[in-house]
Amino acid sequence: MATAAGSRQLRDAMVAFSLDGAFPEDIAELPPVSETDLQPTIDALAKTKIELETQIHTINKETRDDVSSWVKNAKTLQEDIIRSKTIANDIVRQSEAPDVSGEAIEDAEAKVDFLNREVQYSQQVHSVLRKVKQVNQLLSDVETARNERRILDSLRLLEQSWAAIDQVGVSKSCRIMRLLDLRSFELKSDVHDVFDHVWKALICVDVEAGRVAIYDSLDDENMSLPDAVIGLKAYKEVDERMEQLWRNLDAAIVSPRMDITKSTIPAIKVEANELELQGQANASVAALLSDLETVFVFVARKLPSDLLQSLSSVMMGDVVPKLIQQWLNPAVPSSLTDMTNFQAMVERTRTFCTALRDSGYTGFDELTDWASKAPTTWLGKCREYALDTVRTNLTKGIGKPKQVEKVEKHMVSLSEGKELATTGAGAAADTNEWGEDWGDAWDDDNEEQGAEDSQPQPESGPDKEGTEDDGADAWGWDDDHAAEKPREDANVAAAAAEDDSADAWGWGNTDTTVGPDAGERKKHESAAGKARKEETRELVLKETYNISSMPEPVLELIFAILEDGAVLTKDGDDYELVSSTAPGLFSLPTFALALFRAISPYFYFLDVGGNMFLYNDAMYIAEKLSEFSSAWKQREN
Repeated sequence: MATAAGSRQLRDAMVAFSLDGAFPEDIAELPPVSETDLQPTIDALAKTKIELETQIHTINKETRDDVSSWVKNAKTLQEDIIRSKTIANDIVRQSEAPDVSGEAIEDAEAKVDFLNREVQYSQQVHSVLRKVKQVNQLLSDVETARNERRILDSLRLLEQSWAAIDQVGVSKSCRIMRLLDLRSFELKSDVHDVFDHVWKALICVDVEAGRVAIYDSLDDENMSLPDAVIGLKAYKEVDERMEQLWRNLDAAIVSPRMDITKSTIPAIKVEANELELQGQANASVAALLSDLETVFVFVARKLPSDLLQSLSSVMMGDVVPKLIQQWLNPAVPSSLTDMTNFQAMVERTRTFCTALRDSGYTGFDELTDWASKAPTTWLGKCREYALDTVRTNLTKGIGKPKQVEKVEKHMVSLSEGKELATTGAGAAADTNEWGEDWGDAWDDDNEEQGAEDSQPQPESGPDKEGTEDDGADAWGWDDDHAAEKPREDANVAAAAAEDDSADAWGWGNTDTTVGPDAGERKKHESAAGKARKEETRELVLKETYNISSMPEPVLELIFAILEDGAVLTKDGDDYELVSSTAPGLFSLPTFALALFRAISPYFYFLDVGGNMFLYNDAMYIAEKLSEFSSAWKQREN
């Protein structure tokens, strides 16, 4: 019911609006159209239309006689007005010439009017014929100039003939006008053919032979290259011809010279009026820019400036992106190794841009921006190389494992050494591969230890011969330091040699001196023993473990980048072009490590022992970075 009521409301509103222009006061009462059946409304509007048409037809029938009468009366009234005006004119005329009858005056006026019309018609015909003759003569002159290859004169005469045709003042549908238009169109086409022939003679391109010739004028032609500009503008072919010229020039000269995929690149030879591919060119960017500059300067010197502007818009849009993407960007080094050549290349690019600007070219802003942003480009290349190196090394997988050694150094006192000896920390460390002779240092015979400590020991390390049998060396004790101690400390150490723990740490010394008073010696021993407990020495712990082949290339890359940054900071004058990028260069190791951290777990998990190598490699990288950082802080530069 709600739907039917809504349909009726909408129907009544639409009918009322159509008939009387009325609309409901409250539009909110109307139901939404999308939810209402519109068919009743459509039917009501159709019915109302039929009723209105019926009413109009009825009214027309009822008032037809009245309307016809009104029209007839209006026409009669108009005729009366005209007749009244005529009578008035006759009265005025008769009043001015009372002796002449109105009929004679009318006859004379008719004759005069006829003669005037005849004279005007004859004058119009004479004027049209004279103009037609002028147009025909101009077209004949065009034909003569065309036969003599005077293209410029032909075009000028054609333009005059078109203007003369427009001034004839006769409808273009007239037969004589159609004939004149047809002849002018045919002559325009014939002149264009001759113009095209002369243009190709002035600008001759042989793509197969790699040769381009541009002549200012030819002896057997009456049109010069500057004159050709008028022809191109007349035919509105400036842009089209310049685009065609560039395509031919590019196919014949530029593209073969810029084709970096070929093993041999042809060189460009320039003469007074010709460009030709000849010989073999150097594959360097500098040689390419030199050849391109030769080509562009030659074209700018030969072509009129009006044509050069149109040529620039097409030429630079092709050459500049190809030059940057295929030659300049690949030549950007990824480090300071080839920076001298890079700086020279950037400077040569700027010189090339200056030559283009001086020659009148436009549209090479992208190349100018590349030269001005070369430091940023180099930094981007370094970043790209760094990240690509990390990705490439990771894709190679874990590779062949490598055994490395981890060294930890701690300062311990004698009491701590005894505690380590009694708690078996040495044995525990041995299980962790901190050295094969860990426990041997604690089991040496007292006399042997004392004898070893009494002799000056050379500096030893993990690669010295005999360290596996020397317990003190396994702990990293500095025997030279013991030899430099005062004689009193040596005597006290000798007196305490009976202590096994002290022997294990290497504190004993067999080089003892027997004093005259044993009591005094004991006092010295007591005081020295207390000081000895407080003395500390460096404890060196070593561990061997395996790493994969992934960390070392990353570390080498990071160290190389930081060294380049240091060189830029120190020798900025030698690398003036990119010296400002040093802060950005120092940030690259962070990116490399972040990428390694982000994607390396995937490649580790591809191997059976990947989790172990992931942990070991992370520890190894952290240790090496810490060592490098410590050494870096000690650098003077």
